[in-house]
Amino acid sequence: MLSQRLVGWLVSFLLLVFPSLPVVTATGQSGAYERIGPIYQAYRIAVEVWGADQKKILPALADMEGTHPKGGANFREMENFLDSEDFDEDFYKDEGIDINDPEPHKTAIHLYYSTNLGLLPLEKIFAGTSAGWPYTIEQIRTVLRDAHDEMEKKGKLDDIKPYRERLEACHVEISRFRQSEMEGGNNGKKGASKDIKAKWPAAKVVVSTTEWEHDTTAKLYAVDVGATVAGSPEGTFKIEEVEAWVKGYGSNEGDSNVSKNHYKVLEAHRATMSMERGLLANPSCK
Repeated sequence: MLSQRLVGWLVSFLLLVFPSLPVVTATGQSGAYERIGPIYQAYRIAVEVWGADQKKILPALADMEGTHPKGGANFREMENFLDSEDFDEDFYKDEGIDINDPEPHKTAIHLYYSTNLGLLPLEKIFAGTSAGWPYTIEQIRTVLRDAHDEMEKKGKLDDIKPYRERLEACHVEISRFRQSEMEGGNNGKKGASKDIKAKWPAAKVVVSTTEWEHDTTAKLYAVDVGATVAGSPEGTFKIEEVEAWVKGYGSNEGDSNVSKNHYKVLEAHRATMSMERGLLANPSCK
């Protein structure tokens, strides 16, 4: 099996050689959660609302013989289709994962260590999609909004609530890991923690490392603004300057393309998360 590092290199190479491909890098823990949450939960919500023959999301699955008890595809079937895999039921069941309703954290860990998550073929999620992952996330948000409105009219919002709770759990972890990747990369030495030196060469960057509570071998990184300012030569910058720069990292003209992509994806996910939280707290909110 290819290592995660090699997979990442191959993904970068493909994007360099074929920049117009309608695919997106969705690796690591965040990539696993993106499959479990925004894609699978939105698909299951769509099936619950419009039936197994719906084509609002993952349209090709409507023409497949899915085996989910409520119609349509289960997670194994969707994942095999989406990533062109051929995992059998035991691949999940041996880890205690319910292929119809996968628990997000256990499933994300299993996918991360047991598969080679790479490019997401966006055209499989929405036919004709070529505008990138952030736009695809916006399309998913539209499906979720339409589903909410439809089930509200029918008085059946509780029927899709379990999927939305799973989606919320995934959004939280996506936000954490993508922010970590932005600030420290995959080893605490990339992203903002590296690029801050281009803006302030004298900076003595301090990165905080936190063990992920669901798998302590995974780490979350963040620029420790206070410690960075305190450890750098006096007058290098002010705390407010560093806080603003880190917060806006990925949105500035001179930032790296990787950080810009992370920023756009994060903004799109957080917009969906905010919408969902608002609708759950106030179902009649328009």
